[in-house]
Amino acid sequence: MKFWNRCADTGLVPARKRRTFLTAAAALGALLAVTTPAARAAPSEPRAGKKVVMVVQLNGPNLGVDQKIAAHLDARGYSVRMLDQAQPPEAVGDADLVVISSTVSSKQVVGGWRYLAKPLLTWENDLLDDFAMTGKRHDVDFGEAEKERYLWLVNAPHPIAAGLPAGVTNVYVKQAAMSWGKPGLGATTIATLYGQPEKA
Repeated sequence: MKFWNRCADTGLVPARKRRTFLTAAAALGALLAVTTPAARAAPSEPRAGKKVVMVVQLNGPNLGVDQKIAAHLDARGYSVRMLDQAQPPEAVGDADLVVISSTVSSKQVVGGWRYLAKPLLTWENDLLDDFAMTGKRHDVDFGEAEKERYLWLVNAPHPIAAGLPAGVTNVYVKQAAMSWGKPGLGATTIATLYGQPEKA
């Protein structure tokens, strides 16, 4: 899953393994794609009334994937609204969390998201440099590994680790694309590509 987060505690609970869900994104977000018994049993803050805006390509070929993710979050008590990639950041309104899907066309995403004063999670690695989460060089500062299946959990106690243990974790049913980035020194890294600690 293509996943980057500016807010450590969103209150989101991980989703079940689903190929369509996992191939829609990569790297850190894969942690949200795995439900462990510990994560299910762990108490979480109340989600009632939490509003999530998903920025997607409303007329795109992968809208069905985003709809499955939205349905999963909705079933967990979140109020989910989809917003087209062409809409400005102000259109999120009173959302508690903004998720930018990997199904967006990064060149079509309107600018200004970097300055949004709300927790922002992106699954689109081609936006990492635009959001100043990484440097500008593709395949050096950010990119996509073509075939991956495992993550290396380096910060397991963190809420975004979804209750998964430290070390190597199988997050894909079979090999698939997984996004990565090299965040700045102030970032908290939760997981990296297996055997590649510089690629969060």
